[in-house]
Amino acid sequence: MIFLGILAVVLLLLLCSVRVRAAYRDTLRLRISYLFFSIQLLPPKKKKQKKQRKEKPAKKGAQKKPENLLKKLYQEKGLPGLLRFLQSLARLALDAGKAILRHVRVRRFSVNIAVATQDAAKTAVAYGMTCSVVYPAVSAFVGAANCPRYDVAVIADFQAEQPQVDAAVDCKIRVLFLLAAVLSALFRYMKARNSAKIETKEIQKGGAET
Repeated sequence: MIFLGILAVVLLLLLCSVRVRAAYRDTLRLRISYLFFSIQLLPPKKKKQKKQRKEKPAKKGAQKKPENLLKKLYQEKGLPGLLRFLQSLARLALDAGKAILRHVRVRRFSVNIAVATQDAAKTAVAYGMTCSVVYPAVSAFVGAANCPRYDVAVIADFQAEQPQVDAAVDCKIRVLFLLAAVLSALFRYMKARNSAKIETKEIQKGGAET
């Protein structure tokens, strides 16, 4: 009975949602909430200054520098091998992002941009470039996430001299789906990393035999 109770509590916690609220107007604000807990990540809160403690000198030979896999891949396999590994990481990040967005429930999403410069011709060019970036990006996000309502507007303000950006997003995702996507991405990353290490070892053995 105790085990079933613990399992039920864990399942209940996994089914609860993490809420992410972000907004940008001159400065970026980011807050994450879960159950009764809320953490403000941006802007960071000012911490009280503590007295600096004297750091003990590190012992020689006690710490080893972490292995730089990218540098090792470049040295052993050259640029093509490094690019293949980076391509696999980019594909992994894209798949993980899609898996997370499929389960995101967006409560509020708005982007309002006023494009402005000191020259009218430059404002018109900047307006076209901004529209070509913002609207496809918003369309991709809305298509991937559960976002029934959103507000996006890009205008050219020929009276102002400085651009204005006002954006906000309020979304939720269940911990279960988030954890599953993170674990899947971590497993695939470790698999790609281990395969890259194996390939470099095989190259070293081949070079030693010759």
